[in-house]
Amino acid sequence: MIEKLGESLITIPEETINQLEIKDDLRVAISLAKKIKKRGALKRQIKLIGKLTKQENIENISRKIREYQDEKNIEKKLFKETEFWREKILSEKDKAIKQFFLQTGSDNCDIKSIFEKIESCNEIKQKTKYKKQLFKIIHPHLVKKTESFAYKFSTQID
Repeated sequence: MIEKLGESLITIPEETINQLEIKDDLRVAISLAKKIKKRGALKRQIKLIGKLTKQENIENISRKIREYQDEKNIEKKLFKETEFWREKILSEKDKAIKQFFLQTGSDNCDIKSIFEKIESCNEIKQKTKYKKQLFKIIHPHLVKKTESFAYKFSTQID
C-alpha cells in the first residue's frame, strides 16, 4: 500500500508536491523518479519513495492525492461535456443552443454569433478556428455551472 502511495506521488505535478508537508529527502526522491526513464531504476526509486513515505503523515499525503485526482476527474468531465455541447450545437443548431442556455442558466449571444459564422463559412481552416472559439465560449459556462453545483452541494452537507 505504501509503495502504491509512492507511485501515486510520482504522477502528481510539482506544485502539488510542494504543497505537501513532507521532508526534503522524499521531495527530492519524487523529483528524481519523474526524470528516470529506465524501468529497473524507476522500480528501485519507487521502493525508496515507499520507504521514505513511511516516515511521513500518510493520511495527509493520501488526502492530497485524492483531492488532486478528484480535481483532475472534474476537469476531464468538463472537457468532455464541453466537446459534447459543441458537437450538439453544431448538429442540432438552435434547439441545442436553447437547451444549453436552459441547462447552464446563461444567455450568451457570442455562442449564437460564432455558430452563425461557422454556418456561413466555407473555408475549413476558418471553420476550425470558429469551432475552437465556440469551445472556449461554452467551457466557462459549464465551469460556472459546476462550481455553482459544488457550492450548493457543500452548503447542504454543512
